[in-house]
Amino acid sequence: MAPRQPPRKKIKLECEEEESNYEALVKRTMLETKLALIAEKGELNTAGHDRELLDTGAFSDITVRTGAVMGFKNWKLHKDILSARSQFFKEALAKNWPVDWFGRIDLTRYTDYEARTVLLWIYTRTLVSFGLEIEQRIIGTLVDCYQLSDDFGMPDMGLACTARARAWFKPHAKAVQKAFCCAENKSSFLSPDVLAPIKAAIDEIYRSKHDTVHDVAASFVAATHGWILSDVAFQQVYYGVPKFPADILRKVTSLASTASYVPYVDLHNCSNCGQEPAWDKEGYYASVCSAGRERATAMCNKCSRGPELLLEKDFIHGEG
Repeated sequence: MAPRQPPRKKIKLECEEEESNYEALVKRTMLETKLALIAEKGELNTAGHDRELLDTGAFSDITVRTGAVMGFKNWKLHKDILSARSQFFKEALAKNWPVDWFGRIDLTRYTDYEARTVLLWIYTRTLVSFGLEIEQRIIGTLVDCYQLSDDFGMPDMGLACTARARAWFKPHAKAVQKAFCCAENKSSFLSPDVLAPIKAAIDEIYRSKHDTVHDVAASFVAATHGWILSDVAFQQVYYGVPKFPADILRKVTSLASTASYVPYVDLHNCSNCGQEPAWDKEGYYASVCSAGRERATAMCNKCSRGPELLLEKDFIHGEG
C-alpha cells in the first residue's frame, strides 16, 4: 500500500515557513557580522539600517531605562553599537553594569529627550534636538548637547555642537562689523536688536564649565576684531559674565596685528576711487592694505583687485 501523501496545501505552507526561517537566519547573520565589524573597527554606519535598529529595537541585547516627565522609557539597544561609539557605554558594559529585576540598565537621571539626542547621535551621527528648531534656544540647546557628549564620552558630538555654535555667531559678527563701520559714534553703535541675541547667547555659553565652549564666545569677539568691546552697552555684558574678560584677553592678545587692520569707510564708498560702494550686495567689504600703509582701507571689488594692492584679510570671514 502506497504511503499517504500530505495535502498539497500543507506542503506549500511548510515550504513558506522554511523560507521564512531561512530569510530570518540570513538577516540575523548579516546583522551579527555588521556588529562584529563595528566592534572591531569602530566604523560608523550612518545609513538607515542603524536608525531602523534604534526605532524597532530589532535584535536588541540590552535594555536601557531613562526618565521621562510622565513615567519612564525603555530603550531596546545593542551592546556592540553602544560600546563602539561611546566611551561611557564601553566602560560601563565592560564592568558588567548592575541591572534591575527585568535586566534593564538604569539611566533615569537622564530624560527620554536627552537619551534620544544621545542615541540618535550614536546610531545615526545626527545632531537632533527640539531646541535646535527655535532660534532663541539654539545656543542653550547646543550647550546642553555638549554636556551630554562629555557625559557619554563622544568628542565627535561635542565638536559638532561647537561647530554649530560658531556658525550661529557668524552672521552676528557680520552685523557688528557693519554697525561699527557705519556708525559715527564708535562707543555706542549696537542697537538693542543686534545686542540682545548676542548677550543671551553669551550667557548661555557661560553656563557651561567647558573651556572649549567658552572659546566660541571669545572667537566671536575676535571675529569682530575687538570692535564690539568699544560699545558701552556690550561692556556691561563683558564685565557681567565671570571668566569672559579673561577669555577675551587671551584670544584678542593673540591677534597682535588686529589694531593695524581697522578699515576706514567714508560714506560707504570705496576709499580708493570714491565711486563704487565698498559694501557688496551681501554686506561684505574688501579689506585691503597697499604697499607702505599700516592701516587697511575698505575698497570696492574692482579696486581691491588692482595690481598695486595687496589683499590682506576678509574681515567677515576672518576667524581671528
